[in-house]
Amino acid sequence: MQKVNLIGLKCPMPLIRFKKTLAEFPCEASFEVFVDDPGALSDFPAFCRKFKYECHVLSEEPHITLQINRS
Repeated sequence: MQKVNLIGLKCPMPLIRFKKTLAEFPCEASFEVFVDDPGALSDFPAFCRKFKYECHVLSEEPHITLQINRS
């Protein structure tokens, strides 16, 4: 599982950086994403639905932790 630290980035940068990570690790199946921008709670699930990834919110405190899996 690839860990992706996006804490401190504001919209739209977390999603832009995550897209770059997907390109850098094309064979990786799972990502654990750490972000503190509240917009991520809606942005990441919408992105995942569009591109057929699974997205699960693991926690919201002290920051948002998402698990994203390639389908």
